[in-house]
Amino acid sequence: EQVQMVFQVAAEKAREEARRYVEELVTHALQAVFGPDIALEVRVLERAGRPEAEFYVASSYDGSPPVVNQPEDARGGGVVDVISLALRAALVEGSAAGLWGPLVFDEPGKHVSEEFSRPVAELLRNLAEDTGRQIIMVTHNAYLGEIGEYAYHVELKDGRSVVTRRSDG
Repeated sequence: EQVQMVFQVAAEKAREEARRYVEELVTHALQAVFGPDIALEVRVLERAGRPEAEFYVASSYDGSPPVVNQPEDARGGGVVDVISLALRAALVEGSAAGLWGPLVFDEPGKHVSEEFSRPVAELLRNLAEDTGRQIIMVTHNAYLGEIGEYAYHVELKDGRSVVTRRSDG
Protein backbone atom coordinates (compact mmCIF):
# COMPACT_ATOMS: atom_id res chain seq x y z
CA GLU A 1 0.00 0.00 0.00
CA GLN A 2 2.86 2.41 0.77
CA VAL A 3 4.57 1.55 -2.51
CA GLN A 4 1.35 2.30 -4.38
CA MET A 5 1.10 5.64 -2.56
CA VAL A 6 4.69 6.50 -3.56
CA PHE A 7 3.90 5.74 -7.21
CA GLN A 8 0.71 7.80 -7.04
CA VAL A 9 2.54 10.81 -5.58
CA ALA A 10 5.30 10.48 -8.19
CA ALA A 11 2.72 10.28 -10.99
CA GLU A 12 0.91 13.37 -9.70
CA LYS A 13 4.17 15.29 -9.51
CA ALA A 14 5.10 14.25 -13.06
CA ARG A 15 1.65 15.30 -14.34
CA GLU A 16 2.00 18.69 -12.65
CA GLU A 17 5.46 19.23 -14.18
CA ALA A 18 4.14 18.23 -17.61
CA ARG A 19 1.14 20.54 -17.18
CA ARG A 20 3.37 23.50 -16.34
CA TYR A 21 5.78 22.69 -19.21
CA VAL A 22 2.95 22.55 -21.76
CA GLU A 23 1.26 25.67 -20.38
CA GLU A 24 4.47 27.70 -20.53
CA LEU A 25 5.56 26.51 -23.96
CA VAL A 26 2.15 26.96 -25.60
CA THR A 27 1.54 30.30 -23.87
CA HIS A 28 4.90 31.50 -25.20
CA ALA A 29 3.87 30.46 -28.73
CA LEU A 30 0.44 32.10 -28.44
CA GLN A 31 1.96 35.33 -27.16
CA ALA A 32 4.63 35.32 -29.88
CA VAL A 33 1.86 35.28 -32.49
CA PHE A 34 -1.08 37.11 -30.92
CA GLY A 35 0.50 39.37 -28.28
CA PRO A 36 0.78 39.37 -24.49
CA ASP A 37 -2.94 39.18 -23.61
CA ILE A 38 -3.42 35.47 -24.30
CA ALA A 39 -2.41 32.34 -22.39
CA LEU A 40 -3.09 28.62 -22.30
CA GLU A 41 -4.51 27.04 -19.17
CA VAL A 42 -4.23 23.28 -18.74
CA ARG A 43 -6.52 21.71 -16.19
CA VAL A 44 -5.80 18.16 -15.10
CA LEU A 45 -8.80 16.32 -13.71
CA GLU A 46 -9.81 12.77 -13.06
CA ARG A 47 -12.59 11.00 -14.96
CA ALA A 48 -13.47 7.38 -14.37
CA GLY A 49 -10.33 7.02 -12.26
CA ARG A 50 -8.04 8.29 -15.03
CA PRO A 51 -6.32 11.65 -15.35
CA GLU A 52 -7.34 13.82 -18.28
CA ALA A 53 -6.24 17.23 -19.44
CA GLU A 54 -8.52 19.98 -20.65
CA PHE A 55 -7.19 22.99 -22.51
CA TYR A 56 -8.51 26.54 -22.19
CA VAL A 57 -7.43 29.87 -23.62
CA ALA A 58 -7.50 32.94 -21.38
CA SER A 59 -7.73 36.20 -23.35
CA SER A 60 -7.74 39.71 -21.92
CA TYR A 61 -9.16 42.61 -23.86
CA ASP A 62 -8.16 46.20 -23.01
CA GLY A 63 -7.06 45.32 -19.48
CA SER A 64 -10.30 43.56 -18.57
CA PRO A 65 -10.31 40.30 -16.57
CA PRO A 66 -9.47 37.32 -18.80
CA VAL A 67 -12.21 35.56 -20.73
CA VAL A 68 -11.60 31.81 -20.56
CA ASN A 69 -12.81 29.65 -23.47
CA GLN A 70 -12.05 26.34 -25.06
CA PRO A 71 -9.45 26.87 -27.81
CA GLU A 72 -11.90 26.44 -30.68
CA ASP A 73 -14.03 29.28 -29.24
CA ALA A 74 -11.13 31.69 -28.65
CA ARG A 75 -10.35 34.25 -31.36
CA GLY A 76 -10.95 31.87 -34.27
CA GLY A 77 -9.20 28.88 -35.78
CA GLY A 78 -5.78 30.50 -35.84
CA VAL A 79 -5.50 30.03 -32.08
CA VAL A 80 -6.13 26.30 -32.49
CA ASP A 81 -3.46 26.14 -35.21
CA VAL A 82 -0.83 27.80 -33.00
CA ILE A 83 -1.74 25.59 -30.03
CA SER A 84 -1.50 22.50 -32.24
CA LEU A 85 1.88 23.58 -33.60
CA ALA A 86 3.26 24.26 -30.11
CA LEU A 87 1.84 21.02 -28.67
CA ARG A 88 3.49 18.96 -31.40
CA ALA A 89 6.81 20.65 -30.72
CA ALA A 90 6.36 20.17 -26.96
CA LEU A 91 5.58 16.49 -27.47
CA VAL A 92 8.72 15.88 -29.51
CA GLU A 93 11.02 18.08 -27.40
CA GLY A 94 9.67 16.89 -24.06
CA SER A 95 9.70 13.21 -24.94
CA ALA A 96 11.64 11.01 -22.57
CA ALA A 97 12.30 8.75 -25.55
CA GLY A 98 14.77 11.29 -26.93
CA LEU A 99 13.11 11.66 -30.31
CA TRP A 100 15.32 13.31 -32.90
CA GLY A 101 15.05 14.34 -36.50
CA PRO A 102 13.16 16.99 -38.41
CA LEU A 103 9.77 18.41 -37.53
CA VAL A 104 7.28 17.90 -40.36
CA PHE A 105 4.28 20.22 -40.59
CA ASP A 106 1.42 20.04 -43.05
CA GLU A 107 -0.19 23.47 -43.45
CA PRO A 108 1.00 25.04 -40.19
CA GLY A 109 -1.06 28.11 -39.42
CA LYS A 110 -3.63 27.20 -42.06
CA HIS A 111 -6.38 29.10 -40.24
CA VAL A 112 -4.21 31.97 -39.02
CA SER A 113 -5.29 35.24 -40.64
CA GLU A 114 -2.85 36.96 -42.98
CA GLU A 115 -1.98 39.65 -40.42
CA PHE A 116 -0.49 36.94 -38.18
CA SER A 117 1.46 35.06 -40.90
CA ARG A 118 4.69 36.91 -40.10
CA PRO A 119 4.58 36.04 -36.35
CA VAL A 120 3.82 32.39 -37.22
CA ALA A 121 6.82 32.39 -39.55
CA GLU A 122 9.01 33.84 -36.79
CA LEU A 123 7.67 31.22 -34.37
CA LEU A 124 8.66 28.45 -36.79
CA ARG A 125 12.08 30.00 -37.42
CA ASN A 126 12.71 30.34 -33.67
CA LEU A 127 11.53 26.79 -33.09
CA ALA A 128 14.07 25.51 -35.62
CA GLU A 129 16.86 27.61 -34.11
CA ASP A 130 16.01 26.80 -30.47
CA THR A 131 15.72 23.05 -31.04
CA GLY A 132 18.39 22.63 -33.70
CA ARG A 133 15.83 20.78 -35.81
CA GLN A 134 15.14 21.08 -39.48
CA ILE A 135 11.55 21.96 -40.32
CA ILE A 136 9.95 20.48 -43.38
CA MET A 137 6.56 21.93 -44.20
CA VAL A 138 3.92 21.94 -46.86
CA THR A 139 2.05 25.22 -47.15
CA HIS A 140 -0.12 27.28 -49.46
CA ASN A 141 0.84 30.42 -47.52
CA ALA A 142 3.32 32.26 -49.74
CA TYR A 143 4.92 34.07 -46.79
CA LEU A 144 5.55 30.87 -44.83
CA GLY A 145 6.87 29.28 -48.00
CA GLU A 146 9.59 31.92 -48.28
CA ILE A 147 11.05 31.78 -44.75
CA GLY A 148 13.24 28.71 -45.07
CA GLU A 149 16.75 28.29 -46.36
CA TYR A 150 15.27 26.25 -49.18
CA ALA A 151 11.79 26.46 -50.63
CA TYR A 152 10.30 24.57 -53.51
CA HIS A 153 7.18 25.30 -55.50
CA VAL A 154 5.24 22.28 -56.74
CA GLU A 155 2.78 22.89 -59.56
CA LEU A 156 0.61 20.46 -61.48
CA LYS A 157 1.11 20.90 -65.24
CA ASP A 158 -0.42 18.54 -67.78
CA GLY A 159 -0.93 15.87 -65.13
CA ARG A 160 2.68 16.02 -63.88
CA SER A 161 4.19 17.68 -60.83
CA VAL A 162 6.72 20.32 -61.80
CA VAL A 163 9.10 21.29 -58.98
CA THR A 164 11.06 24.53 -59.02
CA ARG A 165 13.33 26.00 -56.38
CA ARG A 166 11.88 29.27 -55.11
CA SER A 167 14.47 30.75 -52.76
CA ASP A 168 17.85 30.48 -51.12
CA GLY A 169 16.72 32.14 -47.84
